[in-house]
Amino acid sequence: MVVKTITPPAAPLRIVLGGDEAGFAYKAAIFQDLEDDPRVSVVTDVGPYSVSDTTAYPHYAVAAARKIASGEADRAILICGTGLGVAIAANKVPGIHAVPVPRQLQCRTRRALQQRAGPVSGAAASSASSSRDD
Repeated sequence: MVVKTITPPAAPLRIVLGGDEAGFAYKAAIFQDLEDDPRVSVVTDVGPYSVSDTTAYPHYAVAAARKIASGEADRAILICGTGLGVAIAANKVPGIHAVPVPRQLQCRTRRALQQRAGPVSGAAASSASSSRDD
């Protein structure tokens, strides 16, 4: 059996956030946590920017995925009602492999298994406090 240890990147991470209005409050909490994290150098929010913004979530998911694919960001966190829709949309971008992760522990596990995974979460199944607890 071969065990590979995933080491954190030497440089601070550039993270992009996106989602839909259902995950707006959850995204705002994550945004603040990331801004306070010394391992993160830049947090970019591609939208939505208000709970009343009803732009279809694929626009935000694809915008975030393109930032990863182009090298403008290192990771993306996408949030919608279930996490499935944003994963499907992000996976349309070549080189992106987004996976739904309702809990932080699952995110760590899946990240270790995939090179360019972008975690996505469902606001209906998660809360900011439950994600911090893992």
